[in-house]
Formats: sequence, C-alpha cells, structure tokens
Amino acid sequence: MAEVTPEQPSQVVVGEDDKLEWVDSRSEEELREALERAEAYRIRLGNETDRAFVVSTWSQGYWKGSLWGHRVRWQQFGPRMRVICDGILQHATVMVACPPDDHEEILGYIVFQRHWKPPKGHPEPIAGGLDLFHFAYVKPFARLKGVFRALLVASGLPDRLRGVIVTCPTRLWFSNSNFRGLDARFPATIHDPFLPMYYLRNNPFPKTIPIHPDRNNDI
Repeated sequence: MAEVTPEQPSQVVVGEDDKLEWVDSRSEEELREALERAEAYRIRLGNETDRAFVVSTWSQGYWKGSLWGHRVRWQQFGPRMRVICDGILQHATVMVACPPDDHEEILGYIVFQRHWKPPKGHPEPIAGGLDLFHFAYVKPFARLKGVFRALLVASGLPDRLRGVIVTCPTRLWFSNSNFRGLDARFPATIHDPFLPMYYLRNNPFPKTIPIHPDRNNDI
C-alpha cells in the first residue's frame, strides 16, 4: 500500500464540514439517517496487516461482480487479478471502516488515489492529475448501514465522485430496468477498466495455469 506521509493522519474523523460539503440526491431525512449511521464507525488508513484481506476480497469480488470476469475461469482470473491489486496497492490509499470498539475488524474499505499523474503515453493526459476509484467492499452484514458513505466522506474525493475514474466497476454500478445502480447516485464518473494495466510494468503476469477439463477450476 502507499506509504503514509506525515501529512496523512493515521486516524480520520468525519467532521461537520465534510458532512455539509457532501452533495447527495437523497431526501434530508434519508441523509440525516445515513450520517447518523456513519458516525458509528471509526475510519482509519489501511496498513500491511489488511493487505491479504483486501487483495482476496477485491480479486474475488471483481471476478464475481464484473460484467465479464465471471465468464473467466478462476484459475486464470485470480492470479492475474492479484498481481494487478498488488501493483495498485503500491501507490493507492486504502481507507478502512471499523467498529468504534475494535480497530482491527474490517467492516469495509475503499481503494482510491487522489491527483494521479498519468504516465507518459497515456491517451488522455490531464494536467494536474486525476482522481481514481479502484474498488470498494463492505461485508454483507454491514451493507446498507452507511459504511460506504462514511468511507467516501472521509476520502476527500469530489462530491458525488464527479469526474472520478472508476477502474474496477462491478454490476452494482450499472442501472437497468429492474435495478437502480450506483451510476444513478454518481452519474458523472468515468469508467476505464484498461487503466489498471499501467500497474503491470514492474509486476508481470504469472505464467498461465494449466486448465484440466476433468477438474472443477472454480473456487
């Protein structure tokens, strides 16, 4: 994970200013209830002890949840996605939500980068850098309880993720006739699933794992 500089606090507390500046399309009552739930969590920066959990849930969650990943055998997808996750975590920030009385338990996390500098040859270089949103995960029992919102507020990312590039979107991002996805709440995000490939320059893919037709290759 990215090294924490002295300017980055080891503990992040959601303050009144953060709440007031965050724009949300929900009603005032819904927003108030969400903020009350968010105050029940302690937000901290991720550390090396969190890495295994983050890489495992990220790689499996993206495999099962992306529009295309579940069509690839896990023995092919898993090792490659773990390499991508490890490469991103060398530069990204991880924020973790914990119960207030247990700072080790992970209720959820987000992986993101502020002011990312596009590498030379990037097809759309933007002066000043970009904000990247790589992945988010919340444990099933903690979902719909304000964990994701608390993490977003603490991250300092732009309101409603306006102009933020999402690199590993799952099906939860995309609305359809029967489902209201995250794109309804964050309509100004940009999706770029090719961007994580830039992190493979110093982390080559592992050799192809042989596929045995007589063996179940899923998890």
